[in-house]
Amino acid sequence: MFTRVASLFLCLLLAIGVWPGFAPRLRAVAQTDAPAKQASSNDQSVLRINEIMADNVSVLQDPEEPGEFPDWVELYNPSPDNLSLDGLFLSDDPAAPTKFAIPSGLIVPAHDFILFYADDDGKQGPHHLNFKLSAAGEFIGLFDAQGATTIDSYTFGPQTPDVSIGRQPDGSDNWHFIAKPTPGKRNVALAPAILSVQRTPAQPAANTPVTVMAVITADGAVAATLYYSATGQFQSLPMALVGNSYQAPIPGQPDNTLIEYYVSAKDSNNQTTVSPALAPAEAYRYLVGYQPPTLVINEVMANNQGGLEDPNEPGTFPDWIELYNFGANPVSLDNLYLTDDVDKPTRFPIASGIVISPSQYLLFFADSSPQQGQQHTNFGLNHSGDFVGLYGARGSFAIDTLTFGEQLPNLAYGRYPNGTGSLQTLFCPTPLSTNLACAQYLYLPTIHR
Repeated sequence: MFTRVASLFLCLLLAIGVWPGFAPRLRAVAQTDAPAKQASSNDQSVLRINEIMADNVSVLQDPEEPGEFPDWVELYNPSPDNLSLDGLFLSDDPAAPTKFAIPSGLIVPAHDFILFYADDDGKQGPHHLNFKLSAAGEFIGLFDAQGATTIDSYTFGPQTPDVSIGRQPDGSDNWHFIAKPTPGKRNVALAPAILSVQRTPAQPAANTPVTVMAVITADGAVAATLYYSATGQFQSLPMALVGNSYQAPIPGQPDNTLIEYYVSAKDSNNQTTVSPALAPAEAYRYLVGYQPPTLVINEVMANNQGGLEDPNEPGTFPDWIELYNFGANPVSLDNLYLTDDVDKPTRFPIASGIVISPSQYLLFFADSSPQQGQQHTNFGLNHSGDFVGLYGARGSFAIDTLTFGEQLPNLAYGRYPNGTGSLQTLFCPTPLSTNLACAQYLYLPTIHR
């Protein structure tokens, strides 16, 4: 009885305006808390993987971790109803369709989009997947019914930095490279996409012309232009279509000249794309006459759980990177760099004065603690998978690089045979020593009865 009387009294107050401003707030709460329409399995089956970016350099920043640019996957709901994602899964492995269970409560509004960040960092929130994407090409799938049914999937090939691949129009069967990605938005008119830029020779001698080649896709005619600079002032050269690429030559230059260059493509609708995506502020580079040193990244440990102790901080066990000089002469590390980011080749400048003798090794501790000494880098390694690069020529030349996947505790990744062989898991880590072919069975668990 009291509840009915209180309800009537509240209605009277609202009607005569005694409680101003409350009614709008009440309506807002009702709208916010109203449950979205739940989807049937048939409703969910219309969802589509609409756009994918597997090499995000500068397009979309992680909202939970500013400064990071994770890869991402966009889903699209083409139906007129709000659709729940409850019971659905995303995976980069068709053999493991339930790899990422989409958290309950996520809704894709009608004719709208939802983003998931492929950063293997699920602790950041429900939109962060427990796997990453490979710029070399990969599978991505959306599944329901405990992974038994494929709602949608797509397998893509090698990707270009800051170029996505998606459906145009949204939800259609037509996949295109998207030079101006549209995360969380409609895939609009397609600008030209510059899929690759290469040069030959890669490391020219003095006064040797360099041919720049660009593979460009577009819906119609394209005007391609090469911009290059030997003095800080960019000059333009028209590029001609030769076979399947647009080409133009950069004139030969004297030794030790740092050349910067980029490519621009304009279509008939005056839509323009450049590569690299941040050109001219960032450009491709090479140093004329550069002779790379006889160095390789020989061994890496990215999950050190009690193996090699930090000599500068006893009791700690940082990850490490081993360099090896396979040549017959000493090698100075002056003007060389280590990095864990292919887009930031000069991240860690190696201190001057360090020399590696022939057939000798040098360790760097990847512990983000450069204050500990000149062999401690300003970055760490990710045991879920990472990149390591050694660069020279003012950061324009990759002397050696490696990319590894998930690393198990206390196993290394490196070259066998030592210094020259293919990259593989090393079951017996050998910091500052020759890499060994250690039998895997020695490290299998034992069973006691």
